[in-house]
Amino acid sequence: MVNKNKKGYQNIKLTSSTVDGVLIIAIGAQCEKESVFGNTELDTENVALFETYMHKQIAHSHIKFIVDLTNITNIYSYGMSIFFNFFKNIQLRGGDFKLFNPSPTLMQTFDALHVSTIFEIHTNLEKAIASFKK
Repeated sequence: MVNKNKKGYQNIKLTSSTVDGVLIIAIGAQCEKESVFGNTELDTENVALFETYMHKQIAHSHIKFIVDLTNITNIYSYGMSIFFNFFKNIQLRGGDFKLFNPSPTLMQTFDALHVSTIFEIHTNLEKAIASFKK
């Protein structure tokens, strides 16, 4: 049985890996063998899982994050506010929070909201990881 939220999207699944001290968080609709896939949205119903996960990672002293948006079709305002709050919190701790691989549609939303003036947004994972060394 697939667990779906009220809008019919599957609740999100998260996986993470660490490369050079950077925690890379991937979000998707399904998870299999440490990888996520399947499109989903970050809405008010499922972003709580991401929020809880991030709080745990910060409590474990992680301060360098890349969020892989490959499988995210839309981020609702509450999801964006969670991103902004973590961005501010992590920067106060001397870290950074960067976004990776948003879809063209999601990038249009980011452009309209001027998100790229606040967050670094990357389309190449190796360059995103390397950007933490600057």
